[in-house]
Amino acid sequence: LAVFREFEPLLLVPIAFGALLAINWMLGLTALAIVAAGLFISKRMSVGSILGAITFPLVCYYLEPEFLYEGSLMALIILIKHRANIGRLLRREEPPMGIFKSKEDKK
Repeated sequence: LAVFREFEPLLLVPIAFGALLAINWMLGLTALAIVAAGLFISKRMSVGSILGAITFPLVCYYLEPEFLYEGSLMALIILIKHRANIGRLLRREEPPMGIFKSKEDKK
């Protein structure tokens, strides 16, 4: 996994999403819906990303079983890249996404 150390998750995820849409549009849109649900419930993008990564192998199993191993590897990479976010979430220090911050938080 050393190959992925230098890549930014913000670049890998959109590229992977585009590939998912090409492989199976239902798989891509289901993954997007799960990420969006996590984002809007928690107001934190990291929760959406982590929730999406955790559930992605299960989604692959049902919608595109041939992609299960690759999907599991993608999920693992996303979880590894989000270690710092997971730590902040556990310590309740992860800030909400900018569009969800109150006016007092933005000052």
